[in-house]
Amino acid sequence: MGTVEGFNEAKFRELVLYVAKCGQAFRHWNITKLYKILFLCDFQAYEKLARPITSANYLAHELGPVPEQRGVIFQAMVASGEIVDQVSAGQRHRLIPLREPELSGFSPQEVDIINSAVEVLESDSAHAANERSQLLLGWLAARAEHKATGKEVVIPYDTVFVSNRRLDTFEEAHARELAANYGWPVR
Repeated sequence: MGTVEGFNEAKFRELVLYVAKCGQAFRHWNITKLYKILFLCDFQAYEKLARPITSANYLAHELGPVPEQRGVIFQAMVASGEIVDQVSAGQRHRLIPLREPELSGFSPQEVDIINSAVEVLESDSAHAANERSQLLLGWLAARAEHKATGKEVVIPYDTVFVSNRRLDTFEEAHARELAANYGWPVR
């Protein structure tokens, strides 16, 4: 497990622009929601397509996943005039795209994943988006490692396959059967 090689800055920039464009219609829109949508896009793509969209690394920050490459937004994209960082009272960052995103480099499946991620988080407040992202086992594990070491920790893409969902009836019966056959304790 670990990070995925090959961060694609061009796709990252276009994804930021597309999500920021969508975000203009949201009741709640700020940088926090952008980060959560980017995370959801990359991790859902990894789960469904066996590869992330941008291969950005996501750090397990206190309030949820944050792209390690976020400097691209604030240094490169703002400086080049692709996006403006509108800071309001209370230090809320609201990104406004200044050009249309170019989606020709995205597959139809990637665009579907992006639109799905936008839809999932569209009505969430930044606080609700943070809480939603903090339920993910990958973030929880990376955050625990951060607390233990004091170092920033990248959330491994492979953790998208780890779940703590309840077993269905068939799975529970099969697990009990295996436990009985092998003498494993059952709780």
